[in-house]
Formats: sequence, structure tokens, C-alpha cells
Amino acid sequence: MTNTYLKMMDESLDQKIEALKLIEEQNEIQKELLQDTENFSFNSFDKTINAKRKQINAIVKLNDGFDSLYKHVKEELDSNPGGYREEIKTMQEKIKLITELSGRVEAGEHRNKASIDRFIAEKKAEYKDGQRSVKAAMDYYKTMSRSGAIMPQYMDKKK
Repeated sequence: MTNTYLKMMDESLDQKIEALKLIEEQNEIQKELLQDTENFSFNSFDKTINAKRKQINAIVKLNDGFDSLYKHVKEELDSNPGGYREEIKTMQEKIKLITELSGRVEAGEHRNKASIDRFIAEKKAEYKDGQRSVKAAMDYYKTMSRSGAIMPQYMDKKK
């Protein structure tokens, strides 16, 4: 029974590694999207966010399942650690890899957050400049329409 739980825990770690790798891939796609600000696509960026959200939800479920399985085998592992040495060693190596992947994912998230913050700030500035231009044109139009200036006219003096 304990071997079955350990095998399930090991498979859970493998699935978590795959999910983290997929998140890391989505981070790279986001990085590329943010580097090409001229052709930036909000739809493509949203797709990466949704793909990452799906993987994050999977990781949460995997963590819950792992914890649940661990509760079942904790007592056996504590009382007989030598009997499961290889399984524990394999899981420790996978946990180390998960920790490394998590660190890389977190670094990618911070990098992308800074990039998207810069991108949004630039777009806001462009929008404000556009608003100022429109306001200046409207003010000019209002001023000219209220000025009562007579437009130049051609007059025929032959009469």
C-alpha cells in the first residue's frame, strides 16, 4: 500500500515538473510579445495568461493530492526510512528540480511584470498625448468659431 502511495506521489511530482515547464514556456512567449511593442497583441497575451492559469490550477490540485498522500505514508516513512530510501531519494531530486523551476518561473514573472508595466505606461502616455492634441484642436475650433472673424472674400468692384 505504501509503495502505491509513493508511486502516486512520484507521478504527482512528474506532473508538477511538466506544469512548471509549460508555465516557463508561456513566460518566454510573453517576453517575446512584450519585446515587439509595435505588433503587440492583447489577445495573444491573454492566451498566455489563460494557459498559465490552467497550469497553476493543476499545480494547486497536485499539491493538495501530494499532501493528502503524504499524510497516509508519513507514519510508515518515519518508522522505516531505510526501506524506502531509493523512492525518497528520487522524490528529493524531483523536489529540487521543482524548486529550481519555481525560481525560474518566478524570475520570469517579475521580468514580464516589469515589461508590461513599462508597456502600459508608454501606452498611457501616448493616449494622453492624443487627448492633448484633440483638446488643442477643439479649443482652436471653439476660439475661431467665437471670434467673429470674417473670412476673406472676393469682391467684384465693376458695378
